[in-house]
Order: sequence, then C-alpha cells, then structure tokens
Amino acid sequence: DWLLVKALQRRFTANVPPFVVISCDNLTDNGHKLKNALVAFAEQSSPALANWLKQQLISPCTMVDSITPATDDALRDAVAAELGLADAWPIKREAFCQWVIEDILPADRPAWGKAGVIYASDVSAFEKAKLRLLNAPHSTMAYLGVLL
Repeated sequence: DWLLVKALQRRFTANVPPFVVISCDNLTDNGHKLKNALVAFAEQSSPALANWLKQQLISPCTMVDSITPATDDALRDAVAAELGLADAWPIKREAFCQWVIEDILPADRPAWGKAGVIYASDVSAFEKAKLRLLNAPHSTMAYLGVLL
C-alpha cells in the first residue's frame, strides 16, 4: 500500500476532508500528475475513495528553482568537518530560491508567503520563464565553454 493513499483512506473513513498533497518534483503539471497517480492507486482498492479524491483532493502544481553548484572537494571537506562524517556527494544550494505554488490552497493555508513563496494562478508561466530564461542560457554557456 502507498502511504499517502493509506492516510487519505483513514480521513475518508473518518469523514474528514483530505489533507493537501503538494509535489515539489520539478515536473511540469506536477500537481495534476500527483493527484492522478493517487486516484489511480486508490482505484485499485476502493472506487469510493478514488471518487472522493477526484472530487475533494487539492494537489496544486508547483515550481521550485534553486541554484545548486557542482560538488567539489572543499564542500566535501566542510561537510565532513561540520558533521563528522564523509559524504561523497553533498549538495550545496546558493541563496537564490523560488517556490511557486498554484493558488488553489484553502483559506487556512500556511503563511508560506512570508517566507517568499509565490502563490500564482498559473504556475506554467514561471516554469516557462525558468526553462527559457535561466536553464537554456546556462546550458548554452556550458556547451560553448566545452567547445572553447
């Protein structure tokens, strides 16, 4: 059994509204894909649960962007010194971070806007900007650098 579906099943059985399920995967249309996967999985064991999820589950689309430089020996050494263990592939993140959430959350949603979350009616516009204005030029510079 899938843990999320089990937890949603418990809420369904208790006649409690489903919790919001948010995907942070960098896939376009990720909220719809996640909801469809949960419904499909629920359908295998409970058509009633699957129908309830189709009608009630909120799973907004999101876009996460964060600059993550390549891992180097200096980072590995810093992590080892700080944590006292060797990590062959630690991940460093620069200060820039953008998290966009489709504005379909309930009124009592967390105050993530105070931490910089952008609520938007159309997440795809942010995805396109990221792919076309950030990722494409970065890739182009890397390819040109290799050629030089």
